[in-house]
Amino acid sequence: MLFNVYGEYIIRKALEKWKGGFPLGGKRICNLRYADDTVLVTTSMKDMKELLQRLEVESLELGLCINKSKTKLMIVDRSGNLLDTTNIPSVDIVEDYIYLGSQICNNGSCVPEIKRLIAMAKCAMIRLGSIWKNRGITFNTKSRLVRALIFPYIHVRN
Repeated sequence: MLFNVYGEYIIRKALEKWKGGFPLGGKRICNLRYADDTVLVTTSMKDMKELLQRLEVESLELGLCINKSKTKLMIVDRSGNLLDTTNIPSVDIVEDYIYLGSQICNNGSCVPEIKRLIAMAKCAMIRLGSIWKNRGITFNTKSRLVRALIFPYIHVRN
């Protein structure tokens, strides 16, 4: 809990008098936070570098540092332009990542997420193989198991 309070304080201090971010609904969005996960959103590499520097400065003032091995950079650009990322050192560039249980892709596609969910449902079905083969368990019970264990993977994530 204390870590989350520190995280909130660091973000607020880093964003003071900063005008960057992504315009959405008349406001500027520059971060998404849930517990100890933070996503930074900017419209340019220059803004991203500045925001990361601001976070690093504010963190260091409290004796904390950004874990570069856990820090990932994803560039969402449908035009396919390659951006210069050399000015943000020691940060891995990724094409997709899992955030709050969902796979986010740099091209906006949901196909990898759908394939991942189908694979999770398939694994759950395979693990219950002994139940599906057991003739002592009624079809109605098996059907209820599928609705309870498998369909939530498909329906809840829409």
